[in-house]
Amino acid sequence: MSITKKRRKMKNLFSYLIVGSLLFTIYSCQKEDKPIRLTREDSPKIFYNWAKAIDVQVGQKLEISPVVSPADGAKFSWTLDDEIIAVEKDLNYTVNKPKGSYMLTFRVERYDQSTSRSATMNVK
Repeated sequence: MSITKKRRKMKNLFSYLIVGSLLFTIYSCQKEDKPIRLTREDSPKIFYNWAKAIDVQVGQKLEISPVVSPADGAKFSWTLDDEIIAVEKDLNYTVNKPKGSYMLTFRVERYDQSTSRSATMNVK
């Protein structure tokens, strides 16, 4: 085989590799995941490692930061035995209740949908 034929084969092989790489790149760039579209009907979900019972001391600062999705248009409330103690997503509450057990509830309302999580708060 002459040197000219070898060069021609190498040139063809190189051309195929370049074209193949370009096609692969173009195809992979076109196949993007579509963004998730949330609607008013999507109910909010609470993501937090929620315990059934929380033990605290009088005067202790209780901090809970749940993740809520979708959160746009959501209203939040934290209640302690049906008494509202906060209306933000994150709870920063200094325990001022006497010793005993109380029901702590986090509620999220988004348009016409709502969800909640509850735990017994034991003040010791």
